[in-house]
Amino acid sequence: MPSVEASRPPEPDPFAVSDLVSCTIITRDADKWMSSIHHRMPAMLHPKDFNAWLDGTGGKELLDHPPPELREWIVNSRMNSAKVGDDDPATAEPIEPEIHLPKPAPDEPSPQGSLF
Repeated sequence: MPSVEASRPPEPDPFAVSDLVSCTIITRDADKWMSSIHHRMPAMLHPKDFNAWLDGTGGKELLDHPPPELREWIVNSRMNSAKVGDDDPATAEPIEPEIHLPKPAPDEPSPQGSLF
C-alpha cells in the first residue's frame, strides 16, 4: 500500500537576511533649534538625497540639515498617557499652554509638620 506524507513548508528563519524587516533611527547632536528641547535629535535624510545615501556617494553631511518644515507645538498631556492608546490623533493637536501659577505662601506655618 502506498503511503502519503503531508508536509509543511519550513518555518521562516527570523534571522535570515531575506526575511528580516528592520528600521534604524540614527541620532546626532541637537542643532540650535532642537537643543532647547533635548541634546540629541534624529538624523533626517531629505528625499532628494536618498540615492546618494544608498549608493554611498553622499556622506554623513547629508544628515546635518533637518527639513525646514519641522515645527514644534504644545500637545495635550494625554499624549503620554497609557490609557489613551496610540490611535487618538487628537492627542497630537496643538493646544494652548497651561499656565501654572505658583501657590501662594501661607501666612502662618502649618501646625502639621512636613516630611520634605
